[in-house]
Amino acid sequence: MSEITSTGSARNFVQELDMSNYLVETELFPRDVLEAYSAWNLEKEITSEQQQHFSALLGGG
Repeated sequence: MSEITSTGSARNFVQELDMSNYLVETELFPRDVLEAYSAWNLEKEITSEQQQHFSALLGGG
């Protein structure tokens, strides 16, 4: 981007990103929790192991 804007501003810049393997793990959202909620949001089957991450008290399933 620095090279593109070195002669001035850039308008209508577009860049495609490959998001097929994009995962940001944090202490609050570790991989297994993200995978469980992703499956839930995509209306996929939820395993009993994944189900443990949901709680009606916390606003989940």
